[in-house]
This record gives sequence, C-alpha cells and structure tokens, in this order.
Amino acid sequence: MSDTESTPPPLPSKEAKPSMSTGQKAFLRFSGFLAMVLFLLPTFYVVKYYTFDRPGEAAAVKAERAGAIAKTYELPATASATDLPVIADYAKRAQNPQDRIDAITQLGVVLGDMKNSFTHPIEALQAKSTLADIATHEPDPQVKVAAQDVIGRIAQGGAVLQR
Repeated sequence: MSDTESTPPPLPSKEAKPSMSTGQKAFLRFSGFLAMVLFLLPTFYVVKYYTFDRPGEAAAVKAERAGAIAKTYELPATASATDLPVIADYAKRAQNPQDRIDAITQLGVVLGDMKNSFTHPIEALQAKSTLADIATHEPDPQVKVAAQDVIGRIAQGGAVLQR
C-alpha cells in the first residue's frame, strides 16, 4: 500500500448506548413541547386576527368613512401642557371659526406661559407648528389673524420650550 492511499475508518462498535434517566427524558419532552408551542404561537394570533378581529375593524373603518361615527371635538375646560395635542388638533379641524380662535387662544396661553415645563417637548413643537401653519395657510382671515397674534405674543414674551 502506498502513502497516498488511506484506510477506511473503523466501523463504530455496536455497544449499548447508556440509557437516559427519567428526568432527562422528561426534560427533553417538555423542551420539545415548549419549542413547538413557541413556534406555533404567532400562527394562533394570525388566525385569531383574520377570524375574529379583522371583520370588526373593517366594519368600524367602513362606518367611519361613511360618516356614521361622527367625531366630536371638545376643548378641555382648563388648558394645560398635557392637552396640547388635543387643542392643536381642535384648532386645525373645528368647523366653527370662533371655536378655532378659542383653541388658538388656549394654545397661546399654554405655550406662552413661562412657568410651563413640558414633559413631552415634541408636542409643544408640534403645537407651535400647527399655529404657524394656521397663521400662514388659513383661508379664514379672522382665524389667520388670531394665530398670527398668538405667535407674536409668544415670541414677544420670550417663551422657550423647557423640560
């Protein structure tokens, strides 16, 4: 035999494998069952969504688009920093110009108060952005002038967003 030829590896012996203890078998069964459950769990949520949740959501969206569910907007009785998103949305969407002017005034009171500390400064920035949009793009002149006045008072007072 030459050096380049190799001999086949010896066949494994057919010795008896050590048997597993009862605890090891129970652990393997439990971990296998747990792995199957965790693998299939997202499937159950998808089936639940398409079977039970989706038709209800579709009906609600369809009713909302048809105007069956009217959204009611109300200003909070006393404006605070936590109400900024609601007031800004009301200032954009209210139908009555006087209601929009009231909302703009409330935004000015909250944003112009030097003592306010905003826990969510992005909401205050979005409220200021809403005021700026109304002040520049509003077709109703009364609402536009009110927003410009409020922005002027905020700037004149030197209000700065703080945490």
